Amino acid sequence: MRDKKRYQAKVELISPYSLQVTTRSQAEVLYYHDAVALQLKCLMAIDGDIQYCPESNLLYVKTNGPTGNTTGSWFPAYLSREELTMCESSDSDSGYFIKRGNDSDAE
Repeated sequence: MRDKKRYQAKVELISPYSLQVTTRSQAEVLYYHDAVALQLKCLMAIDGDIQYCPESNLLYVKTNGPTGNTTGSWFPAYLSREELTMCESSDSDSGYFIKRGNDSDAE
């Protein structure tokens, strides 16, 4: 997917699970399992460099490079066009995983 066309993007948080991604040719609401954390990563993008590939639904955020003299590496995030559904083991208000014990743990 790295050869697919990418467009400079702006990202705005809509809800804990949704973001508006705007490029020069489109604006759409997309979904991510932790939109708040992704928005924070976008706010800290190196040189504000955020790119979106609509063909693959991948948002690329330039972050600090992991080694040596690198000026940044890309954090890819897959965004869904479909609203996400919650897993049974997640808290619907926070989105965080809830550890469920079995009946023997209650004793």
